[in-house]
Amino acid sequence: MNRRAFLASAGAITTVLAGCLGGGGGTESSSGATEGTGQSIESHPAAANLASQPQLGSLDESQHTIIAFKDPSCPRCQAFKQSTVPEIRSELVSPNKAAYVLRNYPIVFPWGEPATQALEATADRSPSAHWELERYYYDVQEDISAENVIDKRERSSNRIPISPRVT
Repeated sequence: MNRRAFLASAGAITTVLAGCLGGGGGTESSSGATEGTGQSIESHPAAANLASQPQLGSLDESQHTIIAFKDPSCPRCQAFKQSTVPEIRSELVSPNKAAYVLRNYPIVFPWGEPATQALEATADRSPSAHWELERYYYDVQEDISAENVIDKRERSSNRIPISPRVT
């Protein structure tokens, strides 16, 4: 199944799991996505605290939800972000057919965990800065290691404005 077929089929299912966790319980496509088994999003374990996760589109107004499990250190997730997510945005999120929700899940390289923590802290403060930081991590992925991930994040903060948290 190619990306276009995957996107077309997303409209016919309740939940699509994509990214590093593509597998377990559904049918895996060539894009690495796993189509849900037809269970309601509300009862699916991946939907716990869904509203608190970074998202594109409205969970309340969209007919379907795509949940992507992604690791900022994963080359496969990088390819998914660069090639498939733009199609998801234009063909499903923009026409309000689906919401796209990101769950960061660091499992590939050790630097993925501190990068995920930075992404989550950034999302709490500014959703737009979160998406910028995610893009930055994927853009410089080959240059990041466990030893320099904090330094890279600090350098990226000059590019990515993060508004202070309001308490």
